[in-house]
Amino acid sequence: MTIEEESPIIRTTASRLGKGIAIILIVMAVAAAIHIAFNDVWSKYPPMNQVAKAGTSTAPTTPATPATPATGESRTFNLAFHERTPTDLYFTVDGQENADIIVNVGDKITINIKNEGNMPHSFGIVTDPKDVNSIAFTNANIGSSTQFLLPKQEGTTTFIADKPGEYYYICLVAGHADLGMIGKFIVK
Repeated sequence: MTIEEESPIIRTTASRLGKGIAIILIVMAVAAAIHIAFNDVWSKYPPMNQVAKAGTSTAPTTPATPATPATGESRTFNLAFHERTPTDLYFTVDGQENADIIVNVGDKITINIKNEGNMPHSFGIVTDPKDVNSIAFTNANIGSSTQFLLPKQEGTTTFIADKPGEYYYICLVAGHADLGMIGKFIVK
């Protein structure tokens, strides 16, 4: 008399195994398609561990006192960051898209900026739009290429436009100026 024990190995049929492998391959193909479709978005923006914590603004809470006294008039501009798509970005300057800002030498400039987009952004007036570190005037930035304004955060900066020339206001986050966040800042 033989006693048959039940095998502890769970067995399946070849058709079930084939269906399981097909499901795994389909999931992998969908994941690869999503990765390829959104690769430009994922590689253009910094990881969130490099972004300032939500609710903490990296912008100065009070305008910095300029070292050079203003000899012109006080001018205030309200800017906002916007995104139509993750690759179509722009500023509004007092309601106009990427408008030129024209001031006179010696004017005291105050810039109020709000991040109305969904991505982190930062602001600066630079001499070279390809170099985020070429800030044109002392205190002419809010945040930096590694310190951002998160969505719905605001910042203010005040500085003296003490050098005539043509400059650029840009988003200092890598690649954002190339995606449309750029405008002219002209000092006459």
